[in-house]
Amino acid sequence: MNFKFNHDKTLQTIEYLIILNGGKIEYHKLSILLYLIDRNSLLKINEPIIGGHYIFTGEYPKIQEADIVILYNLLFTNYNLLQSNVILSEDLNVSITSNI
Repeated sequence: MNFKFNHDKTLQTIEYLIILNGGKIEYHKLSILLYLIDRNSLLKINEPIIGGHYIFTGEYPKIQEADIVILYNLLFTNYNLLQSNVILSEDLNVSITSNI
């Protein structure tokens, strides 16, 4: 399924999930949660929150564009990926953890 991707809603949803998870969240867990939130929104109100292209990676479904946003924040920040902390928003002091 393909829907118009909402970058702002994606970032807001990511930050909200990270805050709910105590400030850190694993990449795969975040990717799956974003997909499940959008799927649930489609079932309840026939409209996605995030949108984009829904894909299946062989392990789990995810939203392709949201995954790109997550990976961009993991790879292209001033933080060392090996340290497993990547700040999405300095104002909220939230981070994504990576098992890479």
